[in-house]
Amino acid sequence: MKSFFYIFLFFFTSTVYGQNEVKHDSSKISYTIKEKFIKSLKYIKLRNGKLNRRKEDIINELVPTLKPLDILVEKSSFLITDKFIPGHFGHVALWLGDENEYIKRNIWNDSLVRKYQDQIKTSDTILKFKKTIVEAVTNGVRLTSIYDFLDADDLVVLRPTCVFENELDDTTAILQALMQVGKEYDFDFDVQNKDKIICSELACICFPKINWEEIRFFGKRTVSPDNIVRTCLKENFEIVTFYHNGKECSPKKRERLIKKLTRYLN
Repeated sequence: MKSFFYIFLFFFTSTVYGQNEVKHDSSKISYTIKEKFIKSLKYIKLRNGKLNRRKEDIINELVPTLKPLDILVEKSSFLITDKFIPGHFGHVALWLGDENEYIKRNIWNDSLVRKYQDQIKTSDTILKFKKTIVEAVTNGVRLTSIYDFLDADDLVVLRPTCVFENELDDTTAILQALMQVGKEYDFDFDVQNKDKIICSELACICFPKINWEEIRFFGKRTVSPDNIVRTCLKENFEIVTFYHNGKECSPKKRERLIKKLTRYLN
């Protein structure tokens, strides 16, 4: 099924222009078509996510275990846009935490954080509605809540287990993630374009010294959600939890199943 959508998207956005695609104006037109086409598809939803059926219970179980810079990776097979994403998983985001995490790191009054204080403090007494997650969606990079985020079939949470040599400390990495808010989504999926980004690049930005796995996608170097997961399995990350098809996977089975789903090769 995904192969059909890859071929269709490539034909629709590239072949239409033939050799003219190499020209600057034609490239801009092609980019605009891809943007409008993908944005239109995001509204097509075949059903709710399987995790959505017990969202409240999952949030109550999950949120107390989360730490800043946990990587959240989802699979939402009910979205048409999922068919365009190579591999199993389709979306990556980062958990930053509520205002208590910023206060703990003495950055609550940082000039960058102050820009988003009102969003972070939304519904002060209800953590599930606070904007504790940063993600890149087709409308751009934004802060969102776990309540709005958790509409998926699969969710894996990955956490760095040690400080990487020459890696950003967690405070700097949180600020680095916030610096991406407001950037446009990159409909060329080009990892070399730093002005626009896709969801999986957020992990690359916060952990820049890791040799993140890449693929070629429509002639561009990019990092897919599966690339993020496979790299984390090779590096010093632990699997905090894994929900598959709406159910929590046992610790004994989750790594093996994730490797199978992402075609992980040792």
